[in-house]
Amino acid sequence: RFWFDPPATCTPADVHDFLRQQGIALDGLLIEVYLDKFQSFMMLEACEASLVEWHFDDTNYNDPGVLCIRLTDLAHAEAMEGSSEHSGGGNAPAVPSKQQAAQQQSAQMANTIPAGLLSFSMMVGLETTALMGQMFPGTVSASYQLAWGPYMLFVGGLLQIIVG
Repeated sequence: RFWFDPPATCTPADVHDFLRQQGIALDGLLIEVYLDKFQSFMMLEACEASLVEWHFDDTNYNDPGVLCIRLTDLAHAEAMEGSSEHSGGGNAPAVPSKQQAAQQQSAQMANTIPAGLLSFSMMVGLETTALMGQMFPGTVSASYQLAWGPYMLFVGGLLQIIVG
């Protein structure tokens, strides 16, 4: 759409008002504006919270300003996402029922990321200490070598298998 005579300094509220006047800003639509500086789209509400403004004071009929707006129908996108998860017949509901949602929630697994981070950081710490003992003799006790093997086997083996 063409916006003739936009404000010289255009705010996200001005853009939303224009879209509403044109009958474009409907409920259930996600409105995003392209920001050239970041080469990315940003939600109009986020632009408003971040005090983003667009300057059209140097535009004219021969050199118009461009504001790229992307509209996404969230209701349609959720329906398409739900229907793509079902296999087989086309009679499957697009939106999962409460019973299906409860079944999906009960099948969730525990988060293994903390155990993986622990095992990784412990392996790095043990390996660093062992290397420090070899590079700088006398800095690490000789008994560390006895303790290093079982700890590394436990941390590097058992926890990594659990996380995997």
